[in-house]
Amino acid sequence: ASGAALTHSNLPNGVVGYVVLEITNGGVATTLFSGLKWPGGVAQSFSVSGRDVLALMCRDGSTVNVVGFSKGMA
Repeated sequence: ASGAALTHSNLPNGVVGYVVLEITNGGVATTLFSGLKWPGGVAQSFSVSGRDVLALMCRDGSTVNVVGFSKGMA
């Protein structure tokens, strides 16, 4: 596959929601939606070969924060 794009819409305001993504071989061409907030303000790269696990959290209906990232899992 040549990659994937992730988008979001209609997130509830005032409710904390989490999603955990497992991305396999995502370094090829995986992009996430704009406005994603990474710890320290620096986006991480995904593994070209292997699995990455990404945990996302939203509580205000618009700002999605990365709250966990494990890179290169077997």
